[in-house]
Amino acid sequence: MLVESAIDYSFGDRVQYFLGGVRINNKIRLSLETCVLGEAGKIVCEDECSKVASLKVQLAKKYEDIMRSLDPGLFESENIREDMCKRMSGGRPNKSTSETTTFGEKKMWEKWSKMKTEMKKLFSSLPVTYHKMKSGTQLYEVYDNVIREHWKEQFPDEAKDRTDAEIDENIDPMFWLEECQYILSVKVHRANGEWTTDCADKLPGPTRDAIRQNVTSRKCDSSEICGFSS
Repeated sequence: MLVESAIDYSFGDRVQYFLGGVRINNKIRLSLETCVLGEAGKIVCEDECSKVASLKVQLAKKYEDIMRSLDPGLFESENIREDMCKRMSGGRPNKSTSETTTFGEKKMWEKWSKMKTEMKKLFSSLPVTYHKMKSGTQLYEVYDNVIREHWKEQFPDEAKDRTDAEIDENIDPMFWLEECQYILSVKVHRANGEWTTDCADKLPGPTRDAIRQNVTSRKCDSSEICGFSS
C-alpha cells in the first residue's frame, strides 16, 4: 500500500495501485497511455544536452520500453497489451503495409507538449502541498474534488442545484478512468517536479548551448588528464 511517498515506489507499482484491480481495456487505455507518456517524458527530458530532434526519438523509444515493462496482468487481454505497445489511441494502420504504424515521433512529442500544459494547469488548481501529502483521507479528498469538477464540466445541467455529496453518489466509479484523461497521471505523477515545481520562483538556468559547451570542455579535460591529448 502507498503510505509514505509516491517516490518510494516504482512507476509500475504506482500504476497498479491506483488502478485498484481494474484491468486495462480500450475504454481506459487513453488514461494509461497518457500516464506512460508522462513517465517517458520525465525521464527523457532529464537529458538537457540533447537536441529536440534526438529527444523526440528517445521519447518514442522510452514510451514503448515502459509500456512493455508493465505487468501483462494489468491488461484485459494480450491483444490489447500488444496493440498498446505498438501504437497510441487513434493510431491508424500504415496504408503501405498491413502493419500498424510505429509511434510517430513528431506526434508523440506534440502529445507530450500538450500533456505538460494540461498537467501544469491541473496541478495549479491543487493544494500547494499536494505532492508532499501522505496517502490518507486528505489526499483522497483532493482526488474526489478533481473528479467532481470534471464531472460538473461534462454534465453542468445535472450538477445544477446538487450538493457535492449528491454529485459524488451520481458519478460512475469508472468515470475518472474512462472520461478523464489526466487523472490517473495526477495520481501516479504527484511527485513529478515537471509540473509540481513553480519555475517562476527559480533563477534562470544555463542555456542548452552553454550546457553542451560545458560537457565538451569536461570531455577534453578528461582526455588530457588520461594522456589521450594529441
